[in-house]
Amino acid sequence: MKRILLYIFLILNAAAWHNCLAGTEFHQKPGIILPGALVKATALAYAQFEQELDKKDKAATNDFARSMSKLESYDAKISVEKRHYIIRFTPKDKNVRGGEIAYTIKKDDFSISDIEYSK
Repeated sequence: MKRILLYIFLILNAAAWHNCLAGTEFHQKPGIILPGALVKATALAYAQFEQELDKKDKAATNDFARSMSKLESYDAKISVEKRHYIIRFTPKDKNVRGGEIAYTIKKDDFSISDIEYSK
């Protein structure tokens, strides 16, 4: 009986120790893993998009226009094609017409080959 209690105690301690380690930042699994090239393409598109947001902010005449000049008002949609990354910034507010900007970035040299504005 003592031996069984000892084994149960050891198993519970091992489980508790595992839970402690699993809670540390080192042992947590990341939610999303992005390849470095995709991060670089997204950063390039964001740098260009940030310039567009600055223009919108300077031209804003009301609260809604000012809110649309903030990154938090947009979602980034990323797609990968054979030779291009397409980073599309779309307004979160579905009632907004237009406002979407898509950047097509070449995979080989990370240059922007096309910028498409929605109407």
